[in-house]
Amino acid sequence: ALLPTDNDVKTVPLEKRVEHTFTHFHLILEVVKEKAGDSMIEGLWVKPSELHLHALHTLMKKVAKKAMES
Repeated sequence: ALLPTDNDVKTVPLEKRVEHTFTHFHLILEVVKEKAGDSMIEGLWVKPSELHLHALHTLMKKVAKKAMES
């Protein structure tokens, strides 16, 4: 699969936050959506319905869930 390069990415704030507590600190992430143009680089893309098939850290599962909320 392909990922966008920096030149073709338009970032759209979603006004959503994800909070996660690690052993020694608390992290707050702002979730954004990126719209890519035609210039792409290699990477891995999966369908939202297939995320459970991949070894994602709990934090990344929280981010994906929040990003998919309407």
